[in-house]
Amino acid sequence: GTVWRGRKVAKVSTHAGRIDTVLLHNGTEVRAPIVALACTNARTAEILDTIPPEAAPALAYSQKTLHRDWHAFAVLDREVLPQSGHGWRGVVNPDGSFHSWSFAVHTVPWHMGQGKDAKGKQLVVAARCLPVSEMSEHGTDEEMFASLHAEMDFYNPGYASATLEVANYSHKGGHLWFENLFVGPKLPRKAESVDGLYFVSQGSKPNQGFYMEAGSSAGILGARQIAAERKTRGQRVSVGSR
Repeated sequence: GTVWRGRKVAKVSTHAGRIDTVLLHNGTEVRAPIVALACTNARTAEILDTIPPEAAPALAYSQKTLHRDWHAFAVLDREVLPQSGHGWRGVVNPDGSFHSWSFAVHTVPWHMGQGKDAKGKQLVVAARCLPVSEMSEHGTDEEMFASLHAEMDFYNPGYASATLEVANYSHKGGHLWFENLFVGPKLPRKAESVDGLYFVSQGSKPNQGFYMEAGSSAGILGARQIAAERKTRGQRVSVGSR
C-alpha cells in the first residue's frame, strides 16, 4: 500500500449504508471499502457527513468536555524544584476544582537531560487547562502565561531569578489527554449502520492500558480487527484520518 503524509481530510462521505469517499483538502477523492478514523471526537464529528446513530452519544457528550490548555516551560540555571521529586504538583482552587499543575521534566523518563549545556540546569513546566466555555473569564493568553510563571515563583522561591529562557505553548480548544478515554460514552470499534467505517481513536472501545498507551491500543486492536475482517472479505484497507 501507499502512505500519504500531510494530506488533511476534509470530509468522509457515506452512501446507502456504507462508506463512500474520503475528500482531502487538496481536492483528491479517495475510495476504499474500509475507512478507519483515528482522530479526536470533535474532528470525527466535523468530517463525517452523516453521524451514525451508534456514534452520536459519544460525539455529543464530547462537546461538553472541550478544553484548552496552556503550558509554560522554563530553563533554570540551577535546581529549584527538588531533584528528588518524582511526581506532579497540583494546585487546587478553594472550591475544590483543579487550578494548575507543574513538574520538573527530569522526573519523567522521556526527559532530555543530555548534552554539555544541560549540566546544572533544570527544565520545568507549569500548565493549566480550562473549559472552552470559560476561557473569556480568565484574560488573554499573555495574562494566563504570566500568571503561571508568577505561581511557579510563589510556590518555588528562586524560580524567577533562576530563569534563563521561557517558551509558552497552547493548543487550540479541543479534547485533552484522556477525557474521551475515561469520561462519557465511547465510540464503537465498528459502525454497524455504515459498512466499512471503523473508529480507532482513544475515544473508542475496546482499548487497553492508560494514558498514551491506551490511545495507542485502540489503534492496535482496531488494526487487528480490520485485518481479520479484511482477510475474511478479501478487501484492502483505506488511508486513515488524522
